[in-house]
Amino acid sequence: MAHIMFASHSACHIGVPKPGGIRPNEDKIFFDHTRGLFLVADGMGGPGGGKFASAMVVDCVNQICIGRPTRAVLVSAMQEANDRMVHTSEMKHLNQQDYMGCVATMAWIDVEDPNGRTLIAHIGDTRAWDFEFDGNGHRLTIDHGLTNHLPEARAMRDPDRCIVTRALGQERSRDRIHSQWIDVVDTFRLIPERLLLLVSDGVSDYLNSAALANTVTAEWSKGPVGITDKILKRTLDEQRLQATGDNIGIVAVIRTS
Repeated sequence: MAHIMFASHSACHIGVPKPGGIRPNEDKIFFDHTRGLFLVADGMGGPGGGKFASAMVVDCVNQICIGRPTRAVLVSAMQEANDRMVHTSEMKHLNQQDYMGCVATMAWIDVEDPNGRTLIAHIGDTRAWDFEFDGNGHRLTIDHGLTNHLPEARAMRDPDRCIVTRALGQERSRDRIHSQWIDVVDTFRLIPERLLLLVSDGVSDYLNSAALANTVTAEWSKGPVGITDKILKRTLDEQRLQATGDNIGIVAVIRTS
């Protein structure tokens, strides 16, 4: 059976450094064209904890998501990552505010399905977008955060925009992880010449929907490489302009056949 094919590019950048200090990179990206796996993870925690949390998500997805996509396997990978973080935080006797945690968005494309059936798992404030060549697109995920109810322009300025209400590593109930904690989108189809874009909040806190759409349109002829590189550049420029910063995770995928 012929497998569908992709072109992709990614970026994982530390972002604009803190004045007088060094910001660790707690974002992780992962992709595997053979299995149709694409992931952006953004870790949280005490000193150094976030980078280990996001690495746990990558490890669990890589180890567990085998074969054709199913909702059960997808959620199991996220559940295992959650359990590892909780166990590690408890073993290290971390204070609640220092517990390891991670938000993530993952796409698992059925490479054997000519219709491009795709499962998207999501928790927190990383995002998935579906774009056409002309910049027409829509978000596939809804943030789990305190500013969901606000219009985009207000939410991007709100001091609570970085506070999430769901994250891996913060929930001890396995049943709740399955039934409530992880959002799974199972209606998306990645058709040829469409862009699937995954970003961390280091992008979405600085570039609004219109800026992303304009970038996709302007760079479409350059494919995922051009689109990713321009989003990264525009995000860094905006971080410098605002004299703030955050880690940046981007994965851009275009189905080519």
